[in-house]
Amino acid sequence: MVARRYLVASSSALLTLATVYLAARGPKKGPAMLGKIDDRVTALIAALGGRATVIQTLRTPEAQARAIADGASQWSGAPDRAPHPLGLAVDMQPKDPPDWADIRAWLDWATEVQDISRQLGLNPRWGGHWYPIQDGPPAGLLDAYQSRKAMKGEKPFWDPVHWDYPNDGAGVTLNPDGFRRAKAGEVQTDMVRAAQDALSLPIGSFILRDGYAVGLEHHYDDQKGRHKGASIFIPSAPDIDTWPNV
Repeated sequence: MVARRYLVASSSALLTLATVYLAARGPKKGPAMLGKIDDRVTALIAALGGRATVIQTLRTPEAQARAIADGASQWSGAPDRAPHPLGLAVDMQPKDPPDWADIRAWLDWATEVQDISRQLGLNPRWGGHWYPIQDGPPAGLLDAYQSRKAMKGEKPFWDPVHWDYPNDGAGVTLNPDGFRRAKAGEVQTDMVRAAQDALSLPIGSFILRDGYAVGLEHHYDDQKGRHKGASIFIPSAPDIDTWPNV
């Protein structure tokens, strides 16, 4: 948990947090449905102080369902398990917010939040590239995210005001179309070397090689627990000659 000292950065920051919480709750219309804002979220808001305007933190499951239906959220699970209803997310922007399409300005903002987060030992995920902010420079992570979406034939989801901590039970597991996980007897030395070289890339990266691919995802074992690992994938189709050599 984040040290409590960050939550008392200033009286104005505390007032902002109280206002955010009450605004998120809205008028009482039945039993309380919202939980507590995660300490990591409140710490980040407090540290940013007057540099950020908070748009929303907590969100009811009903509001989350509406956001999904309206295309304002890409969450694919149950609405009540999304980061906002669980208190794991904040939508915020600079005091002088840039135009929504001004990618360079938002990258500058993400870099500022990255620096502050690093000082606090925090690693929230940014809705500009959907990687944890400490995984690398925001511009590089945005390129990786856009490339991954293009490879899958999908449109990137741009939500630069969004910061969250994904539900810890929802790790990244790749299931790329046209590929299957290589079995132990199919893994060759060059594949292992490529996997080791790829470990510096962010979770979710998928790199095509000559006849196979390397994907970065969450792995689990008794010694390390949940950690970043590289997996080998081979085309599920029998003819691999058509796959590019990258």
